[in-house]
Amino acid sequence: MAHDLIHRPDWTPAVSAADTIIGRYDPSGFYDTPAVRSIPDDLPATLASRWNARESGGLGFRLGIAQNAAATVLGRLTEESQADLVAAVDSLPESARTAIYDELAQGVSGYVRDASQAEVNAFSASEIGGQLVKEWGGRAAKRVATFNKRADRMLDSMSDQDFGWFMARFTSLDGEQAKAVIREISK
Repeated sequence: MAHDLIHRPDWTPAVSAADTIIGRYDPSGFYDTPAVRSIPDDLPATLASRWNARESGGLGFRLGIAQNAAATVLGRLTEESQADLVAAVDSLPESARTAIYDELAQGVSGYVRDASQAEVNAFSASEIGGQLVKEWGGRAAKRVATFNKRADRMLDSMSDQDFGWFMARFTSLDGEQAKAVIREISK
């Protein structure tokens, strides 16, 4: 545990005790605060305001989580595919992008009850869903449930018009782009 580092008489940490306690340093990397790459000029003001709230962890924390999630999605794609996906997201109205960024900033999902076999079957009915269920193996019920929870939360926060814009863009993604997005949302 990170707090134990402070009390080891045979070792003096290279960081202060305060940094260790609040989580800025953890040798395992488990508790690292996500590093913000940069604050985008087009970050929606409503999102920046919401993330700045103390209860949210602060703008840097939430933005770091969202940027890490986006980097994971994009990291699985070719450069051309990355550019296409970024362009698709950038073409969405600000309110739809806000819903997407806000969901990415939530990080990995907490507890969810496993999806039923009927839900897993429904998810795997599409070619992409079938490939992901096969990839996930024994974790498929948990991943499908997590995807459903996070996608519902994100889509429910969109207006009907934003939902239409989002679905038009999402259904135009190629298979690898769609799988990369779904993998991230199902964590």
